[in-house]
Amino acid sequence: MDMKQKAKSVGVEVAKRLFLPTYAFRKNVQSIKAAKQQHDENIVYIKDLIARARQQKARAEQQHDGGTVRDLGFEEMMRSRSIGAPSIAELERRFRFQKRLAIGTGAAFLLMAVYAISRGNVLGIFTLVAGLPVMFMASLDAQFRLWQVRNRRLSRAEHGGLSDFMKEPGWFVSVLDPELGKHQKGEQA
Repeated sequence: MDMKQKAKSVGVEVAKRLFLPTYAFRKNVQSIKAAKQQHDENIVYIKDLIARARQQKARAEQQHDGGTVRDLGFEEMMRSRSIGAPSIAELERRFRFQKRLAIGTGAAFLLMAVYAISRGNVLGIFTLVAGLPVMFMASLDAQFRLWQVRNRRLSRAEHGGLSDFMKEPGWFVSVLDPELGKHQKGEQA
């Protein structure tokens, strides 16, 4: 009899879980509570980020009004950088790596798009082709920073802006050049 009652109680428990969705409801309620708690923590974190961004913006505006940051030239900025900041050679190496990574990724997207076209998958290439301008912009940013470092131009007075870079002859080709023949010191091989 004892075994019969045990089997019956197990059967009742299984039937409850199958036909009465209280277990599922309980799990859903627990999941909702956990998600709400995580959401509340995220809101606090986002508010903290917003407050810090506003403080940084206010500090930057104060410095801009005082004329301390915007008028610094390349040499002054390099002298006033923090301890542990990368050297000029390290900056060149980092920007060159970013540029090569962007060009390589763009080339991979382009090759995948050509392959998709050859296989007749015209709809699949739209995503790949949409990534090409993003990779060009990443390469443009890296090349612009390389140009600033190499020419020692940073401020408006030194003509170190993006419009000044785009006035240079051959800027478009330089954005697409991966500079594979460059040594770490930026010299031609």
